[in-house]
Amino acid sequence: MHSPNGEDIRCRIVYREIQPPERIEYIQSGFDPAGLDYQTTVTFEEIEGQTEVTFHATWSTKELRDQAVEMVGWRDGARETLDRLANTLGE
Repeated sequence: MHSPNGEDIRCRIVYREIQPPERIEYIQSGFDPAGLDYQTTVTFEEIEGQTEVTFHATWSTKELRDQAVEMVGWRDGARETLDRLANTLGE
């Protein structure tokens, strides 16, 4: 994985549940040495012929969440991922 600042980050993703076309749930881990494991649920909802994508991530503590946002730019990375998806789909 690459953070928004270009840093390479080692991680592992384990998909816990996939319900096409509505939902993907996964656990991401391996942010050594910080231990910033978190669970994410991504939902897809059709609204007026378009798809709304929602990320909901949960960390075990507020401190770990804050560290992920500050250290690796989690929110910016999520936005970049959605931008790349939209670009790939021609939106």
